[in-house]
Amino acid sequence: GAESRAAEAAKAAVGRGLRGDEVVDAIRRAGVVLLPVHLDVARRQARLVAAHAALDAKYREDKKTYYFYDKTGRAYRIYNPRGLPPAHTYLPLTEWSSRSNLLQHAQRRYSATIHHSAWRDMHAAAGRAGRREQVRFVSVSQFGAGAFLNAIPTRAHFRLPSYVLRFALQRRFGLHLSMMTDVMADGIYSQHGLPFDALGDVAQNDGAAGHQTRHKEVLLDLVELLRGKLGRGAVEHEFHCEHSTTRTDLYIYQGVIGDLPCIGDTKIFAGVPSDPSGAGR
Repeated sequence: GAESRAAEAAKAAVGRGLRGDEVVDAIRRAGVVLLPVHLDVARRQARLVAAHAALDAKYREDKKTYYFYDKTGRAYRIYNPRGLPPAHTYLPLTEWSSRSNLLQHAQRRYSATIHHSAWRDMHAAAGRAGRREQVRFVSVSQFGAGAFLNAIPTRAHFRLPSYVLRFALQRRFGLHLSMMTDVMADGIYSQHGLPFDALGDVAQNDGAAGHQTRHKEVLLDLVELLRGKLGRGAVEHEFHCEHSTTRTDLYIYQGVIGDLPCIGDTKIFAGVPSDPSGAGR
């Protein structure tokens, strides 16, 4: 029948390295009449496959390029989103009526190409707006960066005061902070004499109380959560000499989560520093 002739013609065309409209022409030469909807599907599928090939090539090239090394020798490459499906999982049209397991979640895989392409376009647009905006966009694209937005506020630990949520969303979207209006009007400066800005970069990194206050508040919240889960924990454990030459931020007693005691140190990283010239470092 027409369906089998179309399938045979398409397989032969793909085998000869033809793609997109070339495959459609080969099916027509086999004497099969294609409806407009068939042509539209074929062309859209060809565009998606081509877009996937371009993305895959770009990601592979980025993996070969190292931009800098930190003081521990760890190498850093440009950030790209995760989850682009492998090329072999995109079945040709001739396999859409088969029993291949790859037909399961096929729409989701095609959607992934669309989403990744849109992310790349937005990344380029953010770069045209300035380095700070591009750094902010990459920062909020990191895995888990928006996890707090999925927290259902039925539990006390998941609830945020309205002003905190408003601040978090304004920072996430790169908007001017409503809470900075009065601060800027009063001419208040940061601990190191920097004027506060509407976007909140100085307040985030060099507030009136300094960086250490933010570090301590994050540490106290972390210890509170661990105590609620594990029952015991300590901040700047006084007997640090037995396990470290410096006082550690966090100490969990022996036997709580293993045979040995656990120590930890709190580090806070900001995607956009208080000094705009440092964005992207």
